[in-house]
Amino acid sequence: MLSAKTFLAISKFAFVGGVSFLIDFSTYYLLTEWVGLDINLSKGLAMILATVFNYKLNKSWTWQNKEKSNFSVSSISFSSVRVKFALLYSVSAFVNIGVNFYMLQRLPDNYWKFVSVKYLENGTQMIDYELFAFKSDKFLAFFCATLVGMVINFIGQKLWVFVKSEEGA
Repeated sequence: MLSAKTFLAISKFAFVGGVSFLIDFSTYYLLTEWVGLDINLSKGLAMILATVFNYKLNKSWTWQNKEKSNFSVSSISFSSVRVKFALLYSVSAFVNIGVNFYMLQRLPDNYWKFVSVKYLENGTQMIDYELFAFKSDKFLAFFCATLVGMVINFIGQKLWVFVKSEEGA
């Protein structure tokens, strides 16, 4: 059974993750479908944007970590929250991009269209215009990759990145 504190942390992490997911997916989809960038490059850029958002909100809200955010080369140590977060997310990003690529190779290429349909006075059906369309294989691959990354990130953040030190607890 989960403690109330762990349940609250999971709830906050899930909320931040959900918003990060929306940032990640919308950026990924925009870059691949509208800009025409390579899938892996698009996934990487989208993850960077979502990761910055995720770090800021999880650090201050989910884990309530008070480490100062001032940056200087001399202040970087392996125990630094920023360094641990960057290492965790580097591993997670590599796995995430790999799972996304793997799933895209395995899933059928489906394109779903939602269209506006009008009927002429004589009853003839006429498709007016496309309201919305998306590739379900791209969404499912992205979702699977995100799920794997989410598990890695939660465990890593809870047990390694934002763990409270003995002196600070």
